[in-house]
Amino acid sequence: SNVMDLMTHRIQRLSFDVQTALMTASCFGAEFDEYLLTEILSEMDVSSAVDEAVENGLVVEVDGGGFCRFAHDRVQQAAYSLLPHKEKAGVHLDIARKLRTNLSEGDIEMHLYLVVDQMGRGSSLLENQDEKDEFATLCLRAGQKATRCSDFKAATKYFTLGIESLSERKWRDQYYLS
Repeated sequence: SNVMDLMTHRIQRLSFDVQTALMTASCFGAEFDEYLLTEILSEMDVSSAVDEAVENGLVVEVDGGGFCRFAHDRVQQAAYSLLPHKEKAGVHLDIARKLRTNLSEGDIEMHLYLVVDQMGRGSSLLENQDEKDEFATLCLRAGQKATRCSDFKAATKYFTLGIESLSERKWRDQYYLS
């Protein structure tokens, strides 16, 4: 669409860091947490990149606590479209891995759905059974958390994702997860 082309062009005129921040943030959806973005893009000045995106009218700060949202859904879609299609699963998995590595256990629990959703979007690229088992454990935790909140649809999704990542010998090797 014309709006999408315009937004894509506006993003591409910005610095590499701003483009990277916007493309990464677009993987979260309409809203994102600047703190989490900083944990993922630890090698760059995320705060300056987000400020530049705000100055250019692409991102709006929701409150003073580092929460932001894209100014329009087309901005988020345009930023996401700049990620090459065949690299998207890898980007989502990389986001999940960096969050797992860089966040405290308390922060992981607070952002559990986000971590699991990102890992799920890249689950086709999970390399070994240990990592798949870790994903299954996170899915179990997310499913239990969703159940406690009476969100049974989400709970079913997380439990199903977790079971699908277990080995074929799950009843023997991963009984506690199956």
